Amino acid sequence: MAPREVELAGLLVEALAARFEPGKYKDTYRENLRALLDAKIRGEELKLEALAVPAPVPDILEGLKASLARLKKPAAGAERSPALMPTTVAR
Repeated sequence: MAPREVELAGLLVEALAARFEPGKYKDTYRENLRALLDAKIRGEELKLEALAVPAPVPDILEGLKASLARLKKPAAGAERSPALMPTTVAR
């Protein structure tokens, strides 16, 4: 990863960091597996849903920039942060 990508990733992690509250989350995988096992034990026909195909992953640098831009909407007329400004690469 380029240093700029690492910097943007760090900014995103800091912006999204929050105290972990395990009570807010539910283990649906375990519940669904238990329901399938119970149905199998009762002799019921199992109906497995088709696996969802994940969407293609976009450019990570662009994704980080977009995430940061959503978190830091500058006031009208304010300049953009240098971390979010596009850079040119000399060749």
